[in-house]
Amino acid sequence: PTPFPNARIFGISPDASQFLVGPFDSRQLSLPLWIMPSIGGTPRRIGDTSVSDAIFTPDGSHITFATDDGLFLIGRDGLNLRTLADIRGEKTGLAWSPDGRELRFSWQTNPNQGIRIWSIRSDGQALHPLFPGWNEVLAECCGRFSRDGKYFVFVGYPSTDTSLLYIRAESGNPLRSAQLPTRLRTDPIHLSEPVFSSRSDHL
Repeated sequence: PTPFPNARIFGISPDASQFLVGPFDSRQLSLPLWIMPSIGGTPRRIGDTSVSDAIFTPDGSHITFATDDGLFLIGRDGLNLRTLADIRGEKTGLAWSPDGRELRFSWQTNPNQGIRIWSIRSDGQALHPLFPGWNEVLAECCGRFSRDGKYFVFVGYPSTDTSLLYIRAESGNPLRSAQLPTRLRTDPIHLSEPVFSSRSDHL
């Protein structure tokens, strides 16, 4: 139970003790960010801004969130806000690599092009699209790393009404043979945000 009429869960802390939630009473792209115990209890506001997405860092010590103005890090106590990247536009699908070295996110840089998955290092450097020149889908969204960091899965949209799952073996994975993703054998149904199981071998 929450004190909000509705609440979107942005993320769950690594120890599963807390949620990042955004309360809402109408459909909005950005929501105020709150943190609350996962077993229920009194939520606490984080900062004073509205966010399009938010997740905990892999070690659970900080919160990463996105606004139209950029990507930011803030302490779990709501203090020590710092900018990770000063990049404009809506950003969603935040996903840290398990080692905390890389953040991936969905970002539309050109209104005439679809949303793409981008990558940036934890020091705010090396910003780049994850799959430059790959045009198998119109848009890429909602990526997630497996818990062991060996795989990255995301949703691809080959058309406006079809979504498919794609996966890529990451660096250090003996199955990795190319930079490009591979389509998983799934039916063309509407998909949104894939999540790996705790065993990392199931979605």
